[in-house]
Amino acid sequence: MEVAETPDEAIERLTVENAHLLQRLNAKEQLFLTATEEIARKQKLIVDLRAELRSNVEKLNRRKSKVNDLKLLLTEKESEIKTLKKARDEEQATPVCQNPILSEIVKRCSLHDIKSKVKYDQILKDFCVTFEYWSPRAYQYVRESFNYALPHPNTIYLWVKPIFTEPGTNYKT
Repeated sequence: MEVAETPDEAIERLTVENAHLLQRLNAKEQLFLTATEEIARKQKLIVDLRAELRSNVEKLNRRKSKVNDLKLLLTEKESEIKTLKKARDEEQATPVCQNPILSEIVKRCSLHDIKSKVKYDQILKDFCVTFEYWSPRAYQYVRESFNYALPHPNTIYLWVKPIFTEPGTNYKT
């Protein structure tokens, strides 16, 4: 036989059950709030990522545009170089003057490289030896004026050095 509960006991039992229900409701509500917060956070993340993507696409487009501009500039400069080389070749093909020494000096001046191992013509060697002999300062001035296209005085000395002179006999080795 069941004992009937008193109203106080019924209220207490209902209060305990309500407390359990409230706890379960609070847990579910907390889960719901957590889920909605997570959804809101992820939606904000999506918005931020879309903005970053848009920014990166714009950067990429600007870089592509810059690359295309640089390629165009490169082709223009290459065509300018070809034109200048062609003009230089035509200029070198035409003789500057009739004097072989002067034309050799001008040719060496335009093609001169300090470490160049190109041999000097005999006409230019003879001219340099004579010029250096008569006026070393004038030779140095002309050499500097023509961008060091003429040989160094030590080189001229090496050309002249092998000439031995003894009384009664002159010969070149």
